[in-house]
Amino acid sequence: MAVDFENPKATEGGVELTPLIDVIFQLLVFFMLSSSFLYPSLDLVLPQLADVETETTPPMLVINFDAEGNSFLNSEPVPLERLEAVLRERLPEVDDRAVFLRADTHSQYGAILEIMRTASAAGALQFHFLYEEVVEDP
Repeated sequence: MAVDFENPKATEGGVELTPLIDVIFQLLVFFMLSSSFLYPSLDLVLPQLADVETETTPPMLVINFDAEGNSFLNSEPVPLERLEAVLRERLPEVDDRAVFLRADTHSQYGAILEIMRTASAAGALQFHFLYEEVVEDP
């Protein structure tokens, strides 16, 4: 008896491209990121123009209120009786008509509400409370 063995098809050899594409992609990302850090390290002396208007930051109105009951607009002392009139003058200069409030921890809650009512009557539309963040050392 003769046994007929079939020849299995020979597998064709080839190069797997997936790892090559991964390496090329990683190199591309590496060079893109590393080249973006080169720009700030250039030591250039840039020309200056004297007659160009610089962009200024918009004015901020900060009402400060201490524990003794004194109120300040930015750093200028303003009594509570005059606060509404002063705010009416200065609020049109502020784009969003926002008022920032800084109050002492020991100031009276009612006085802060009175300042907010006065600022609202003067035309303030937004109120932002300023505070200091405490960072604890580990």
